Amino acid sequence: MKKHALVIGSGVASTAYVSVLDFNKIKTSVIGSPYELKEIQNLKKNKKIKLFNLKFSNNIKFFFHNETQLINKKTINLIIIGTNTKGIDWAINILKKLQIDCPILLITKGIVKKKINC
Repeated sequence: MKKHALVIGSGVASTAYVSVLDFNKIKTSVIGSPYELKEIQNLKKNKKIKLFNLKFSNNIKFFFHNETQLINKKTINLIIIGTNTKGIDWAINILKKLQIDCPILLITKGIVKKKINC
């Protein structure tokens, strides 16, 4: 089975994981939050983050928060959630939309108690 990761969020921690996934040639889809529109627009166009001197390969695809339907969810076998605590509700909504059965890695800053009905 070919590896395909989905990263929810595109902040500093998520970017660090994406760079490791890219280094290991793992196909990765990244969904930016509604607060990361400029960053995702730049990454879609240039595949670069000047601040960290990072350039991503074509293994990495970037998506706006409202483009989840464009992701091939049948091939995803790992989900990484990299949002702050305020982004957990948004990430849960993304997970509910996608309905993917695979391991989930949380790299969220902070913690929140939630009851989730899936």
